Amino acid sequence: VQCAAELDGPLALEHFARAWELVTVRHAALRTFFTWEGRERPLQVVRTRVAMDVQLLDWRHLDDVAQITQWNDLLRRDRARGFDLTAAPLTRVTLARVAPQRHRLLWAMHHAVMDGWSALVVLDEVMRDYATLAAGAVPNVGPAPSFDRFVGWLQAKDRATDDAFWRRTFAGFAGPIDLPGGRTPGRGGHRRVRTTLVLTDAETRAVRAAAARLQVTVNTLLIGAWAVMLGRHAGRDDVLFGVTVSERPVEIPDAERAAGLYLSTLPVRAPMQRGAALGDWLRRLQLALS
Repeated sequence: VQCAAELDGPLALEHFARAWELVTVRHAALRTFFTWEGRERPLQVVRTRVAMDVQLLDWRHLDDVAQITQWNDLLRRDRARGFDLTAAPLTRVTLARVAPQRHRLLWAMHHAVMDGWSALVVLDEVMRDYATLAAGAVPNVGPAPSFDRFVGWLQAKDRATDDAFWRRTFAGFAGPIDLPGGRTPGRGGHRRVRTTLVLTDAETRAVRAAAARLQVTVNTLLIGAWAVMLGRHAGRDDVLFGVTVSERPVEIPDAERAAGLYLSTLPVRAPMQRGAALGDWLRRLQLALS
């Protein structure tokens, strides 16, 4: 995952690099790697200390066109570099100075160690620690809530109850649903195609108004549209697809301040009843999503 930003204003590079080091001290998830060979099950291992990879570049001598070229090349090379899952940390930072008081920031991370919420937590702490250091004070380096609490919470779940729930959910389901268009052979057997649709302000307001009128969230409305599209493509009234959900249980104190992968991709079954009111169907779907 690549996060990019532009930083305007004076920047003390030594404080900025130190702020990133401090956040790795605070969050165990940022000091982890994975091991699986020769083991009974894969493990996520936490190191006591890691060296945060903060690379500093100076592009002030380049014109605007050359800087854009360099930036795009940096993004491409960083994506190609990837991460070695057996070595911590699974995150790195590149800072390019493009003007005396302007920088481009690239923060790359492996999704196995952090979700989007966690990234915001980490960025907030980096900015806070940087401001503290720049003011000549000492940041608080006390440990943050640890991801291992969530791992323990998951392992303590009643597997028999979960098994019974999913058996009830999948009972009578006919089989897998193919995506529209099938699979297109390409390099490595398959070719990935990305399509982006941007709604106008008016269209966005219309979607929100429709969701409010139907008493569901915008997310439910869009997932319902996806279910209808899959059903029409497959010629079936009963479809199954994956939805990514975030779990930060209230039973875990301060889980909202922790960094880690708190996401799961869960199957959602969306049977459609011909002739049923759209609002009733969407509200049942929303209940299933919860």
